[in-house]
Amino acid sequence: MKHMKKILAVALVVTLAMGLAVTAAATENETEADETDAPLATPAQANVYVCGTVEVQEDGRLLVTNPNPEAGYSPIILGARETTRILDAVSLEAVALSDIEDGDWIYAWADPVMALSYPAQAGVQLILVNTPQDYAVPMYHQIVTAQLSEDGSALTILTDKNETFVIGSDCTLSPYLTRNIITLESLVPGTDILVWQAPGEDGGESTVTRVVSFGSSYNGYMSVDTGAGTVSVNGETVDLAGGQVMEIDGDGVQALLVPFRALCEAMGYTVEWDGDSRTATALSVGGAALSVTLGAYEAENAGEACYLTFEPVIRDGRTMVAAQDIARLLGLYYVPQGV
Repeated sequence: MKHMKKILAVALVVTLAMGLAVTAAATENETEADETDAPLATPAQANVYVCGTVEVQEDGRLLVTNPNPEAGYSPIILGARETTRILDAVSLEAVALSDIEDGDWIYAWADPVMALSYPAQAGVQLILVNTPQDYAVPMYHQIVTAQLSEDGSALTILTDKNETFVIGSDCTLSPYLTRNIITLESLVPGTDILVWQAPGEDGGESTVTRVVSFGSSYNGYMSVDTGAGTVSVNGETVDLAGGQVMEIDGDGVQALLVPFRALCEAMGYTVEWDGDSRTATALSVGGAALSVTLGAYEAENAGEACYLTFEPVIRDGRTMVAAQDIARLLGLYYVPQGV
């Protein structure tokens, strides 16, 4: 039985890792893109939900076991880091890792990429402790899309768990550890939130009663509409300066290409072109630089090498890069096409 559990656990981790991996192999394709519809996308999970009883390890990590045989990710070893939030489930006050003891029940959200081992091992983003038995535990989500109603009274969001919530104007909105005013308009793609729900009457749909915003670790968000041929940053349409959005295939890898210059200038960068090295370099007001070179999978961002999923190409005299690549270089949350 132990052997079978090990096989299942490893298979689960492998499946998850494969599902989240981004293919990074393609060759330059100088032909015009076929006019095909982009496939519907499924949001990538920013984290995975874990709950169970804790056994504190000698190195301070937490072995979490759920007695329910159908519970996912059990057992699992969670490693906290400096950015891990450990909170009291009711008050949301910070709790020290050392205060978690053997036998405590926790709710946690772990990194989606795990070590291939048994038990599985992962870093942890958020832990809720001291949860009363009758308490409605909130769920941790990252917003993927957000649509405000015409009258501004409700916000419909899609999260990284592929769940949809409607947040009404009567919902309690609050920030975590700041005095910022949280409004429906401030809940944008890339924002991390805790969501409380109340069960609906007579088996009806649950109602979102409270949302706590942790803000976003991104510089903003970017989305692409291939049907309209537009790109938007933080909800504002970017002037592509005669460029276009296009889909292109290379060795079976599909990429959605956008003009490098237009996106960088929309974020306040100044773009320079070096014809000898075939390199486009974007400079921020503060002097930070990022650069891409035609035909090269390696880019440079603030002096550090980083790797692209699709090599930059020239189309109609413009440097075109994969949408998810430029979003990552600019620190933007990328809303997947078709979501």
